[in-house]
Amino acid sequence: MEQKSKQGGHEMLIRSQNKEVLVAFEFLPDIEVSGGVISVRRDIGWCCLLGEYSTKAKAIKVLDMIQEAYADAELIPMTVPNIGKMFQEAPASKENELLAEAIGKALMNKMVFQMPEDSEVEG
Repeated sequence: MEQKSKQGGHEMLIRSQNKEVLVAFEFLPDIEVSGGVISVRRDIGWCCLLGEYSTKAKAIKVLDMIQEAYADAELIPMTVPNIGKMFQEAPASKENELLAEAIGKALMNKMVFQMPEDSEVEG
């Protein structure tokens, strides 16, 4: 047990590196790096492996990426009302409709963190 990160109740999902596990961030008491392995704990025992990396440094970098994604996801509830208001006040047009759709998709992508492959992380 080398490094831990405590979380609160936020609406972000983490998809495991092998894409077989999808966990709600808000239900994860701990995300831990041990060597090159990132795993999560729920309740008393370990829940699942999120990702495995060739070095501890890469695993720590991915933990940093999760932290950044979490911070980005925190901003979404604050920005959505302003974006909605802006589009309500904007004239109806196909361009504005497409822009609203693109913003919606971008925000949804921020709500899921996909664990990267080892080769995608600089060590």
